[in-house]
Amino acid sequence: MNAALAAAGRRPIETTIFAVLALITLLALIGPLITPADPILRVDPPFCAPSLAHLFGTDDVGRDLLSRVIAGVQITWLLSLLIIALSAIVGGLIAALGALAGGWVDAGLDRLTDLFMVIPSTLIAMAAVAAVGPGLSHTVGVITVFWWPWYARIVRAELRSVAARPHVEAARVAGVGGLRLMARYMFPAALPTLLVTATLDVANVILVLSLFSFLGLGAPPPTPELGAMTARTLVDLTTHPWIPLIPALAIFVMVLAANLAGDALRERMEGL
Repeated sequence: MNAALAAAGRRPIETTIFAVLALITLLALIGPLITPADPILRVDPPFCAPSLAHLFGTDDVGRDLLSRVIAGVQITWLLSLLIIALSAIVGGLIAALGALAGGWVDAGLDRLTDLFMVIPSTLIAMAAVAAVGPGLSHTVGVITVFWWPWYARIVRAELRSVAARPHVEAARVAGVGGLRLMARYMFPAALPTLLVTATLDVANVILVLSLFSFLGLGAPPPTPELGAMTARTLVDLTTHPWIPLIPALAIFVMVLAANLAGDALRERMEGL
């Protein structure tokens, strides 16, 4: 009874969390259609305070800050989802290949995964981006290269657990081939855990992307990246605080919403 009441009490909160997440996604998808001004072009004098003409004011160049924040949310959110999707696909395929092949192939892929997990991936990724040159495509590619091992490890553990279940053993005895066995019986059982992991991981990727752009390793100016917008205008924090704080607040809201949604989804999965 108490558990049911607690679950009922959490539902409005969970609904609000997923609504905020859906709103962020919608904003990222239709951002260019609703921005009040071009996020790249100067529209008014610099350092205009928030007003009806510019709800978030203008930045140090005179560009509409609301438009730049919307464009920054679009870049950060969609790139984070892209990195998560690519990492999950690569990691899942490597784990599935190891489970199908077994033997030395599985052991070799497991050692490769361990190698990527023990190296200081963030530092090496920064060095790699700095070497090839800043850019969104470079950032996405480099982060993905170092992000997939976590998914490979999780999917591999799930596949090993599923492989010992009675229905999988029965299908194997019935003569179901390895590829069909993986696609129909094993991999679908690992998808819930993979989904929860990916949802919880969105916040981490947002922080890494924001860190890269904060350090100048994202897209070159004047691309409206939230981390770069915050870093470049920190000198204005005491005189025009809204200019660096609003992009930083946008990062905070995205990270918080992604974390809370991941926790809520994990609780839902555990309750099934």
